[in-house]
Amino acid sequence: RGFREMGLEFVVPETHGSNTLTALKLPEGVSYSWLHGQLKERGFVIYAGQKQLSESIFRIANMGDIRP
Repeated sequence: RGFREMGLEFVVPETHGSNTLTALKLPEGVSYSWLHGQLKERGFVIYAGQKQLSESIFRIANMGDIRP
């Protein structure tokens, strides 16, 4: 499913988005640490927003498989 279909909101308009990184707002009531743990258990890697955005957004690299 797409991010919008999952109820997630992009930090910047898609027309101005990056090809290599997607930044999404954390859903209401969902902490970054909880989401990170849930996705890590399923083999996915996400990154927190930086500084004042660390608990309000998360980032996903769009670079394919990053395992060694």
